[in-house]
Amino acid sequence: MGRPVVLLDPLVAQRIAAGEVIERPHSVVRELIDNAVDSDATQVDVYLEQGGIDGIRVIDNGSGMTAEDLSVCCKSHATSKISKLEDLERLHTLGFRGEALASIAACSDMRITTGTDEDSCWVRSPAGEVSPGGRGRGTMIEVRRLFHEIPGRKKFLKSSQAEASACKRVFLDKALPFPEIQFRLFAQQELKQFLPSGTLFERVMNAYGHVCEQSLMKEGEVTFGKTVIRGVYSDNALYRTDRSYIQIFVNRRRINDYSLVQAVTHGYSSVLPGGAFPYCFLFLDLPPEEVDFNIHPAKREVRFRSQREVHHLVTSAVRQWAAPTPLQGIFERRETEPAPESQESWFAREPQRIPSRPAVPDQWHTAFTQREKQPSPHPRESQDDDFIYHGQIFNLFLLAQRGESLYIIDQHAAHERFLYDQLSDPTIQPLLVPLSFTPEHEVHQFLLNHGSLYQDIGITLEHQGGGTWEITTLPSVCRGSEEDLLDFIAQEARDPEQVKTSLYAMIACKSAVKDGEILDPVTAKELIRKAFSLEDPRCPHGRPVWREITREELFRDVRRTVTGRQDRGNR
Repeated sequence: MGRPVVLLDPLVAQRIAAGEVIERPHSVVRELIDNAVDSDATQVDVYLEQGGIDGIRVIDNGSGMTAEDLSVCCKSHATSKISKLEDLERLHTLGFRGEALASIAACSDMRITTGTDEDSCWVRSPAGEVSPGGRGRGTMIEVRRLFHEIPGRKKFLKSSQAEASACKRVFLDKALPFPEIQFRLFAQQELKQFLPSGTLFERVMNAYGHVCEQSLMKEGEVTFGKTVIRGVYSDNALYRTDRSYIQIFVNRRRINDYSLVQAVTHGYSSVLPGGAFPYCFLFLDLPPEEVDFNIHPAKREVRFRSQREVHHLVTSAVRQWAAPTPLQGIFERRETEPAPESQESWFAREPQRIPSRPAVPDQWHTAFTQREKQPSPHPRESQDDDFIYHGQIFNLFLLAQRGESLYIIDQHAAHERFLYDQLSDPTIQPLLVPLSFTPEHEVHQFLLNHGSLYQDIGITLEHQGGGTWEITTLPSVCRGSEEDLLDFIAQEARDPEQVKTSLYAMIACKSAVKDGEILDPVTAKELIRKAFSLEDPRCPHGRPVWREITREELFRDVRRTVTGRQDRGNR
């Protein structure tokens, strides 16, 4: 016979519940910082001993608690943040569940010292006894012997260094959205991180200035109705090969949401090549009723009332910030040249039709000099090369002399543009084993309505019923990039014109010769011929294929006198 159903002992139930909220020392740091911020503190200090394994202490100068508050604060579902069900739809605090202190107390020895002013100070012992004590306004919470009564959890803790790193990540995640609060992090009584109060830009630079160059970072703010999006982000000269520094904060909470990370990536798609990702710290302030954080004990996830609309707003904001600007020092725009079209006006433009091959947006062209805008040179009609190949430098650039000019050709950009143009008439390859995927609902609806746009370049999509789709043919140029293509199709549900432009650029970028690849002379010369034959010598992301340096410019730069050929060797 099966065992009878019984109610768990309250202590067992409490420790089970605690395990959902408190996983490791960084969980304690997360919850205690939330409480400190919610107390209207202007200064928060965090102390760690052995990565938080031996001890954690968080001190704030907030509003503090009374003796009555202190006597009930460690009971399950005790909170000052909400009082009725409707309050969950109007959350303005980080905490609201009333589980944090109860969970910490259930798996550690916790002492709380708090006061609302100098004459009203109290101490709660690990045993739960409340007695008068001296501290002043604010709260200090000390946590020791974490998981001493839950050995099964304690044995899964990592090294003190690993736990300290996790605590520091949480510390930064909590500190970034509150630049008006001073934060300090101590380890073994030594100050490890000091974040003084200041602006949002200063906060991000104080936290991450060691990995992103301040001169290449910018700050922006965009308002869409009741939604405000602020960002500290890199320009197109600073990027990474991974998404680790695309960080999203919603209503001052760091969240894990891949779709919004994708939205940031899409916003940069016009200025960064495929495989390159920006530094972008994005802060969204939405009306509380538009978001729901009550879906995970640690509040790491969020649901939006309109996920697609938020995705669109993020992409729109980032695209405005990341709009290409003249490349100063190399391709400076002349003052007589018309100013670039604003990103807002380009964004509002409605395409009349979807061209067979998407055009590069007009504003990319304004970033270069009049010389760059002139039609590209074309090879002579004869089979002989009209250039001299001088070799490859930095495993990226090809050097070619043509007439009185030296061309420095970006091998990836040149090949990428050539492949991009080829996609207007692709060679189609059937797949022996179709690629199957099940997209989200909004992408599924997009494919039902606009799936034909993929057919134009040889990508055949077949609906298999339900939410499942299969790719049965691909353009031959996609060989080796199938997974990237599958990921793109399964995620994209934007305006069809934007999808098509991004698709062509992604395929060309993934298939082109890469930075670092050494080319033999025959291949290099063929690529140079193709580069010189391009009608528009820019890659799909708007970067120039080459840099031309005339003999006159070179002589001027090195301060040599430009003379005739007959006596050049004597000067």
